[in-house]
Order: sequence, then structure tokens, then C-alpha cells
Amino acid sequence: MLIFGLGGGISFYEGVQHILHPQPLHDPFWNYVVLGAAALFEGISFAIALREFRKQAGTAPFWEAIHRSKDPTTYTVLAEDSAALGASRSPRRASG
Repeated sequence: MLIFGLGGGISFYEGVQHILHPQPLHDPFWNYVVLGAAALFEGISFAIALREFRKQAGTAPFWEAIHRSKDPTTYTVLAEDSAALGASRSPRRASG
């Protein structure tokens, strides 16, 4: 737990430093490579979770299947991956 707290604190500090003293962006190629890889892996995880959710839901509508589900892991992964996929698309929209 200490590692996560320390990592979060350092990340916060670095973020504040970059806001206060911004550096010009020279070549965003690797930024987009990382975003693309993240979107690919999240998409694969989302597809697997959606397949499993549909298998568990059967013919029930989406929201009803979520309410009836006894195992929260599948729809939690589904929700997290869909949020991550939406977030990975937003920087591309902002840049053009």
C-alpha cells in the first residue's frame, strides 16, 4: 500500500511541476504509440468481458442482467474497460 501511496504522491508532484513549468512538445509519436497500445489492450479486455457477460446474461436485457447478477467482477471489468476506452479516445479528439 505504501508503494501505491508514494507513487501517487510522486505522480502528483510531477504533474504540478509540469503545469507550473511546461515543456514544448517536440514529437508526440511515442505518446500516440502508448495510447494506441493501451486502447488495444483495453479493447481486448472489454471484448472478453462483454462475451462473458452476454454468456451469463442469456436473453435478459442489459440492465436487468446487471441487476440480477450475483458476480460483480464481470460487469465491473466491463464498466472499467468501457470508461478506459472512452478516456483513451478523448486525447485524440482534442488534438484534431
